[in-house]
Amino acid sequence: MENILKYILFIFNKPKLKKYFGWVIKLIVLNYALVLLIKKEYDNFQNAYFHAKKQSQHPQVGERTIEYLWVLKRIGDYKGKRILDVGSKIGLPITDIMIEENQVVGLDPNIGFDNKHENLSLVMGDIRKTQFGDNSFDCVVIVSTLEHVGIAGRYGITEMDDCGDFKAMKEIYRILKNGGVVIGTVPFGTGKSLPLNRLYNTQRLREVFSDFNVLEITFFRFYEKYNLWREVEEAVAFENNWDQDPWYSLACFYLKKN
Repeated sequence: MENILKYILFIFNKPKLKKYFGWVIKLIVLNYALVLLIKKEYDNFQNAYFHAKKQSQHPQVGERTIEYLWVLKRIGDYKGKRILDVGSKIGLPITDIMIEENQVVGLDPNIGFDNKHENLSLVMGDIRKTQFGDNSFDCVVIVSTLEHVGIAGRYGITEMDDCGDFKAMKEIYRILKNGGVVIGTVPFGTGKSLPLNRLYNTQRLREVFSDFNVLEITFFRFYEKYNLWREVEEAVAFENNWDQDPWYSLACFYLKKN
């Protein structure tokens, strides 16, 4: 799959090749959609194809390059603390780096229980309702995950819950210690995004974080002309339209439990 995506990105980022070999992209996208469907990440071919089509437009410099560095810079103050990593998996850079100096609990509804590190405990579960006690964690990390909570059609989620992200943040508030922090990222902007994920706007961000003290929200937007991400003002980030632009903007947030 990684090699297929490399070919897609290579062709897509070369205007002349894209002009003459666009049919190759469509063929690869179709095959990729079939593979996704076979892996049962999606509940139907239409959803799988929509994802594959979007992935064919993915920037060569992916959003993880921005997200991971932004999160790791802020989590440096929490060495030796108890951290909940929502959407955690062994092999993800954010998880692997955190477990070097922290006790990390990884929570995911599809976790494989492949625990290979003494500082990591993997738990299968839903962040909307967990079995953790009140005030259990010093920090919760939720990178590129909140936008998927309660979205039917992926990751084995069968019922749509439009308020899933609100429920998740309520639960995070409960299990955080007083003064604990949440560090994470979500897609930001406009355009069609379902059933892949939510796209956040200013109003929903403010509402979903209403229980917390917002320490910082930083916005990034991808500029295709220069093949790079730039830190921008919120209004500029929101101008990004995923129906027209190659990718969505990012909102990176740093919150504190009041």
